[in-house]
Amino acid sequence: MGPTDLYPWERVVLWILKDISLYASLSQINGADQRNNLATVSAYFDVWWTDEFLVWNTTDFDGIERVFIPVKWIWKPEFYMYHRSALIYL
Repeated sequence: MGPTDLYPWERVVLWILKDISLYASLSQINGADQRNNLATVSAYFDVWWTDEFLVWNTTDFDGIERVFIPVKWIWKPEFYMYHRSALIYL
């Protein structure tokens, strides 16, 4: 099965190591609980990587160079932040 045979809702994994870049930026400290050693913060995360399945050959599509597709059709990794007492899904 090649990349053109895939359905957008299927998660396809190549079992190879990937370089993934992550940039985290703290935007605000929302609160602090000194008694329990807890802090609530707001932050931005930029994550980028190369997806071998997102390919577009213009010769296969009459020279069309751009295509817009819904973000929900693109596989995105799941990220979790761990805390000693909670697991938070991002």
